[in-house]
Amino acid sequence: TWDLVGLYTARLVVSDGNLDSTPDYVAIRTVDHEPNDGPVADAGGNILIEASAYCSGSCSPCGEREELLDGSDSWDPDNDSLDYTWDITSGPGEVNGEHAEQAELVIPSLETTPNNTSVSVTTVELTVMDCQGEPLADSQEVTVTFRCRRSQPVADVF
Repeated sequence: TWDLVGLYTARLVVSDGNLDSTPDYVAIRTVDHEPNDGPVADAGGNILIEASAYCSGSCSPCGEREELLDGSDSWDPDNDSLDYTWDITSGPGEVNGEHAEQAELVIPSLETTPNNTSVSVTTVELTVMDCQGEPLADSQEVTVTFRCRRSQPVADVF
């Protein structure tokens, strides 16, 4: 990014430590920046994951869950390409592919007891930036709720 509009000359010399090449020159003309409108982040809607733990005396855990995070509805009014960053701002989990349009949130397993329901809440923020970069960026949060309820064993019928 340049400070001033004008004509600049760049000079390149390559050296192997003993000999230098003859210089090569290139002229670069800079122009006024075009106006840029910032991008719009769309992290999708909040997500609810319902799971059951088999309980007979004690309960087995609700296993690890993987959930797709989708920022593909994000857009830029100038049609600039977008860079994506997914960050967990609170709660458990790990994001795989945090710099992709779509990422995977991995939520650890949940323990429950016969008398209660376990819940974990993870908040993930999507930030999109266009090729003009800061300060024209936008972000949006999505909440992923993982609920593990006990399930009753099915009685055998004779």
